[in-house]
Amino acid sequence: DRRAVGKALKDACLNSGFFYVTGHGVSPELRTSIFKSTQDFFSLSIDEKEKINLTKSRCNRGYEPLKGQTLEPGQPPDLKEGFYIGQEIAEDDGRVKVGKFNHGPNQWPGAIPGFQPVMAEYYLGMLELGRLMMRGLALSLDLNESHFEGFCVDELATLRLLHYPPQPANPAPGEKGCGAHTDFGTITLLLQDDCGGLQLWIEEVGWVHAEPQPDT
Repeated sequence: DRRAVGKALKDACLNSGFFYVTGHGVSPELRTSIFKSTQDFFSLSIDEKEKINLTKSRCNRGYEPLKGQTLEPGQPPDLKEGFYIGQEIAEDDGRVKVGKFNHGPNQWPGAIPGFQPVMAEYYLGMLELGRLMMRGLALSLDLNESHFEGFCVDELATLRLLHYPPQPANPAPGEKGCGAHTDFGTITLLLQDDCGGLQLWIEEVGWVHAEPQPDT
């Protein structure tokens, strides 16, 4: 059965680079809390969010304003705002002192007391799910299931919250919520709400809607 899952992962990765994951073990209660806390954060005033702008962090943690990123070269900035969270590493840690990339403390919104514990729980859950998926990807390559375990220790992983506000009725040419791009890193785990809008590129077909699926 595990080999069959590996084969399914291989087929999906070769075809589109995208697949839906069920049976992931992330509870409905936690997913509900994640969306609620995320909405609470993006509903804050711009002044409150700017207090923890990621430019105030040495390790790329905190708030990224609307149009703060352009993922598709030659196109207008993306119509989204974000918030970056990573492993919580204190300022006096040796890795932080020497300026190791993406290592350091998170910035947290003081106006939402329950925000940090919810995000910390979800972050750890996603690390565990990522490690499980790496076992499946090893099987997809006909390798021993534990082949990538050495890479799954103190991973450089980022939890990123994204908000796509309603788009203008008359957008600029090429303007969209998020420009066409390929992700960097090993694997991206995406939790969609029910709004839709995500698309993936399949070479022989073109752009295909990745419709939200319940519990994936």
